Amino acid sequence: MREAKPVEVTVFLDAIKETIDMEKYYTQDQLEQLAERRQQLGEDGMAKAQQDWADLYEELGEHMRAGTAPEDPALDALAATYNRLIEAFTGGDSGIRDSLQNLYDEEGPEAASHGMVNPELFAYANAMMAARSSSKGDDS
Repeated sequence: MREAKPVEVTVFLDAIKETIDMEKYYTQDQLEQLAERRQQLGEDGMAKAQQDWADLYEELGEHMRAGTAPEDPALDALAATYNRLIEAFTGGDSGIRDSLQNLYDEEGPEAASHGMVNPELFAYANAMMAARSSSKGDDS
């Protein structure tokens, strides 16, 4: 059973709008930025992003089921991909990233992703990212 369903940014945002008041999490300016980014990516870019997310969550699910610890270096490349995909979605805007995090925190991963990610896999992805964030501080 797949852990993630391929979802493009447009479908992702449209699905969220069906069940969640987007204005509760994103400002009008942020929503306009996200819409502009969707348009800039175009159909091909959206299809690639869709496949990239699906591939990422599939691989993460395999590691989770295999018992790979979130801090294991085997996940470093997946963590880099996760960061790259979040960066692509947010456009590097920390406000959009914070709004996205608030959405997931308050609505839960299944509702926020409209079924794309289950809570267990989302927690595993967060643990993977937290392990890398804390390890950066250890290098000082």
